[in-house]
Amino acid sequence: MLYAIPWDKVIEFAFQGFAKEASGLIPYGYPGYVENLRYEYNITKAKEILEKLNISNTKLELVITSGYEEEERFASLLKSSLNQLGIDVEIVALPWEQVKEKGVAVWRNPDDAPHMIINDWWPTYPTPYDYLYILHSADIEWNWSGYTNPEYDELIDTAFQLEGIDYNKAMEIYNEAQKVVFEDAIAISIADSIQPYIYDPDKVLIRDEALNPLYMFVIFFPYVEVIS
Repeated sequence: MLYAIPWDKVIEFAFQGFAKEASGLIPYGYPGYVENLRYEYNITKAKEILEKLNISNTKLELVITSGYEEEERFASLLKSSLNQLGIDVEIVALPWEQVKEKGVAVWRNPDDAPHMIINDWWPTYPTPYDYLYILHSADIEWNWSGYTNPEYDELIDTAFQLEGIDYNKAMEIYNEAQKVVFEDAIAISIADSIQPYIYDPDKVLIRDEALNPLYMFVIFFPYVEVIS
């Protein structure tokens, strides 16, 4: 399925140009970001894999959050592309609370969990561990894939412990952990979204300190000046 996604259309169509091509699980500019962990669009290869696995005429459920236009557009793009492989995608848009219920169901009753689910993530702490822990086997609240891989768990746990001792080594291990997820194809970042701000620079001065590097929707207004 990942080879069937037309990645060259995702940014312009789904995000209307306000995003950057993702690589790995960690967004661009954030600690632990790594280049070249991307899948290419190759519908021929996708068909060959499905034929090898003897999979055809399959129906999958994709859960998205209602009201998120970028998710709706991406879902329609994915549905159209997977139809070429004989895969029918049922798009289910739900309020956020129900989306989370669907996600955590994978640990209680996997039959109630959707085949695919989209979720955005805003970090709690400025560490790669915050992003990568959502696939840790101990995180039954946010690991909506039901992914359990002791090798992956050990890698990110070790890296987290090393951050204050050998930061560069920790980043190398986080990089290795992302490669494990990439090879297992259990989760993928759709894109790194960009939040635009529209203002009149002749009337408003927004200093660099006003922009929150972790939460793009948050502005520290003490650092915003109105020019009279």
